[in-house]
Amino acid sequence: MNNATATNGKASSQDVVAVIVGALSAMGYSADQIAHIRPIVSYNWKMEGRVRGTR
Repeated sequence: MNNATATNGKASSQDVVAVIVGALSAMGYSADQIAHIRPIVSYNWKMEGRVRGTR
């Protein structure tokens, strides 16, 4: 879990990383195969939230 990276200036929660590593291990991957964990930013979701907020 040393490869967990900081996202948006905040460190990833160790509990969240542990759950992700556990799920990937259950799928057959080892912890050594995981290079990093990062969120996928979807700008469409952000825009939809802004549009819905203005209604």
